[in-house]
Amino acid sequence: MNNTKLYAAILAVLLLGSVWVWYSNHTPKSTLIGNSSDFAFADTTAITKIILRDAKDFKIELTRQNTTDWQLNKRYAAKPFMVQQLLKTIAKVSVQSPVANAAKPNVLRMCQKPDKTVEIYTNNAQPAKKYYICGLTTNKNGTYALLDGSDKPYAIQILGLEGHLLTRYSTYEPDWRDPSVFRYNPADIATIELNYDNFFPSYSFKLTNLSPDSVTVEPLDKAEAPKNTKAFNKSFGLNYRNLFQQKNAEAYANEHSKLDSIKQSKPFCTITVTNRSGKIQVVPVHYMPINRRSKLQFDEKGKPIAFDRDRFFAFIHNQGDMVILQQFNFGDVFQRYEDFFGTSKATPKQETKQQ
Repeated sequence: MNNTKLYAAILAVLLLGSVWVWYSNHTPKSTLIGNSSDFAFADTTAITKIILRDAKDFKIELTRQNTTDWQLNKRYAAKPFMVQQLLKTIAKVSVQSPVANAAKPNVLRMCQKPDKTVEIYTNNAQPAKKYYICGLTTNKNGTYALLDGSDKPYAIQILGLEGHLLTRYSTYEPDWRDPSVFRYNPADIATIELNYDNFFPSYSFKLTNLSPDSVTVEPLDKAEAPKNTKAFNKSFGLNYRNLFQQKNAEAYANEHSKLDSIKQSKPFCTITVTNRSGKIQVVPVHYMPINRRSKLQFDEKGKPIAFDRDRFFAFIHNQGDMVILQQFNFGDVFQRYEDFFGTSKATPKQETKQQ
């Protein structure tokens, strides 16, 4: 009986040993444990700066200004969505798999000239974490990466996200620029003016923000303004003021070939917002000439349309940047003086009056 127990124990030990040997040969070694695979930086609140570089030496530098705002390349406001997406990527990036030994030399060659270099800073001069984005896996669903100082590349991922991560580390500056045209706390607004003087002077008006629940509207040109017999629509006026909490451009258009001529043309209207501190923001809005992207090329009678019905050009940042505005997003901003009276919610028509 004792011998039977002894043989059973020996057999169990041998069986466990065989299982251990098989598991060791079919499981990645300790390369997934330790610094060589530690790409994530979980405490994004401690990050003060992020630098992204690409193989062509384009650089994105994001610097934290406060808990919510970041500065782009020491010059522009950064787009909140892009920053939050990058912070989420930095926090949640994980190893998808180690690189197979057969592929490792080729991936390491890719990492010698990486697609992107990522540097994450806290309060020190040296990065708290630095790694290289080296390219895509064969199936395009993974992204090769290598931690600085390591010789062990990995395919990285974000759990639950299908696809590669390359675009999340964009080094194209326009991707990162804040598209905000207007972003105000309604209480900080003193006045809003819309001046249509070049084409429709009777539309022009000035809204004065008296208090959280009180605004007034007056015509900019009393001689041109239509006579109103209807009561002032207070809720419409308050809602209009609140539109300026956030209005975004569709895109920047600084590379447009006709930027200078557009800037010199007469604006369709000029929007002027003055805050409580007396700071003035002036945004000229121009008609966009018809182009191949325009949905409507002809009017109801089959005649060619001169201007795009869905988009405008505008100049922001003291006319330093030209952007594209969508009628879909800004149509409620382009109100007329008379629209603030009665129950009308009409928006001014995009007339094609020639300049």
